[in-house]
Formats: sequence, structure tokens, C-alpha cells
Amino acid sequence: MIALRIENAREVEKVLERLARDFGGLLPLRSAAQAALEPALDDARATTPVRTGALRRSARLAVSVEQGQVVGRVGWSGRGVRRQQMLAVEFGTAHQPARRVLSRAFEAARVDAAFERLLRREIDAALARAVRPPLRLD
Repeated sequence: MIALRIENAREVEKVLERLARDFGGLLPLRSAAQAALEPALDDARATTPVRTGALRRSARLAVSVEQGQVVGRVGWSGRGVRRQQMLAVEFGTAHQPARRVLSRAFEAARVDAAFERLLRREIDAALARAVRPPLRLD
């Protein structure tokens, strides 16, 4: 499982709330994390080895808030997928080399840089909404 953790998410949330009341709490952080991780999910799906197809189909992306931190995860989970199979593909076994599907997908997607770029876009949009001139009806 690859995880993206945003430290001090509550402090960032306070700053965002000051920028725009209608910004939606942790929504910008969550949407930026989701968008930053989508290329990693696509890459993981494309490079997951296929025997029955269950592991590839089980690739998932999840973003949640845990103890004031926004956490995004890309990994395998679901029916028909055994934990041993996931571990063997990512880390290898005594008889099979590691394939590092998830870690390579995370690196290839440059998640950190993408998250920063997407969050800046969200903040710019919030600033634009916060400072736009009021609508005048004459």
C-alpha cells in the first residue's frame, strides 16, 4: 500500500477557511490528493502482472481524513485477492523477484509534485472566489 500523508492538515484547513468561507473544509486537500494519486492508480493497473486478472481488477484509490490528516492510498484490495499474492508481487519471495508495482507507480506519477501543483490550483480558485467583486444589479 502506498500512502500520501498530509501533515498538519487542520492548520492548512484553517488557512483555507480564512481564504474563502465557501471553500469546503478539507475538500480541497482531499480533491488534490485524489487527483494527484489517479495517475499512480492508472500506472499500477497497467503494470500489475496478470494471471487471473483479480489482482489488477482490485487496484483501488482511497482518500480519507484520519486524525486531522488527509491520507491517500493506492493499493490492491477486494475479493479474490490474497494478501500473500499482493506481498509477493510488490516485495517478491524467495523464488520470485520483487516487481515493486505500487512503489514504481507512486514514483512515476510524481505524486508529491502533482499534489503541490493541484493544491495551488485549488487555493488560487478559492482566492478568486473570495476576492471577486460582488454582483451588481442596477
